[in-house]
Amino acid sequence: QEQEAYTHIFDDRVYVFTPNGDVLDFPKGATPLDFAYSIHTDIGHRCRGAKVNDVIVPLNYQLQMGDKVVVLTAKEPHPSRDWLSVQKAYLVTPRAKAKVHHWFRVQDYDMNKVAGAELFDKECKRGKEKLHLTATVLEQLHFQNKDDLFAVLGRGDMSINTVINAILAERHGEEAPQIQSSPAEKKRVIKQTNANPGIEISGISNLLTHLSRCCRPVPGDSIMGYVTLGHGVSIHRSDCVNVIDKTTLNPDRLIEVNWDSNAQLQYSVDFTISAHNTPEVLSHLTAALATDKIPVQTLASQVDKKKDLLIINLTVEIAPTSSLSKVMSRIGQLADVIEIKRK
Repeated sequence: QEQEAYTHIFDDRVYVFTPNGDVLDFPKGATPLDFAYSIHTDIGHRCRGAKVNDVIVPLNYQLQMGDKVVVLTAKEPHPSRDWLSVQKAYLVTPRAKAKVHHWFRVQDYDMNKVAGAELFDKECKRGKEKLHLTATVLEQLHFQNKDDLFAVLGRGDMSINTVINAILAERHGEEAPQIQSSPAEKKRVIKQTNANPGIEISGISNLLTHLSRCCRPVPGDSIMGYVTLGHGVSIHRSDCVNVIDKTTLNPDRLIEVNWDSNAQLQYSVDFTISAHNTPEVLSHLTAALATDKIPVQTLASQVDKKKDLLIINLTVEIAPTSSLSKVMSRIGQLADVIEIKRK
């Protein structure tokens, strides 16, 4: 039974080797291209092929347990839009998809910036009043500079009327009107107060973010962002089932995010612990947590009578100075603990 339970844990994961012998794990169905992006963003962007167990394979080959993967790269980065095709299945991991999306957003920036500037100039010439993009207007529309605003205009993620209304409202000393925008525009124009200082968003500053409750990511986890409508960016673990489902429906809302290494925050982590049903197990657990100065938010237990096990649901606060792996290792080494898993 223990062997069956152990095998079940790895049913949805594949473990593969790098050329140096390091082991990396991926969700089932992951490809050499996912592997390349997990090594480094630049390796993914320059990927042109792959060898698996010394045999050249397609980039949408599904990695198998124990494969040894070598990435073949070009000198210059050049991702393909085909990599984002759901049907062709070149990419499975949300983080890799987010990096490809980000590449194309950056590449199209200059072209969209010119188109947006032309659209604004055309509107200025057509109106009776002279229009000026002041620092106040840019701040109200949540842009750091004119180029960023023009790029969004040129991409069609914001209407020119939104910009004109903000300029006129500022000129007459009024508060900027509430922006009525399309879903694409809402994706870019998000209230930016109370931004989460623990998250860095590539290419964008001060966006409102929140850690998702479904997977509760903590520093050290591979993460990605999903742009919600009107509620900022939801931060998920890259292997979160919810964000993988959302990726299939709305891949354009994926955004590359990283942990802010300078942030000093605490994060809640949920664990499920299986242990032998002994009188001492709970006291040993709480004593270990107290010794390591790990705050406990919730602790609840119930007995599995069929297996004669104690199932413990535990939520603790993890500080940046604490290593999640060390906490799990500390609990896992307790005498009566059989297994500890993150929810």
